[in-house]
Amino acid sequence: MRLRTRYGIFATHRDYTYLCQRIHQDLHEDRLLTYPAQGNRLFVHVPWRGQILRVIWCPITRLIITAHHPEARWHKRRRKGPR
Repeated sequence: MRLRTRYGIFATHRDYTYLCQRIHQDLHEDRLLTYPAQGNRLFVHVPWRGQILRVIWCPITRLIITAHHPEARWHKRRRKGPR
């Protein structure tokens, strides 16, 4: 996972499994900030170890696909030019 390179966090397999279970439970209880991504995936803001992680979550597999950089933009840019 890219948590080490992008957030400086070392996560074991046990940590990853716990984080996936927590995201699933918090989404079910509507406690996380989410944005739609391509297909059925979601951009999710997850508080963990004193930081807000920005990850892409797949609700079908209930797994984290990747972690985004903390400074990454999440909204789509508007097209410039004639309408």
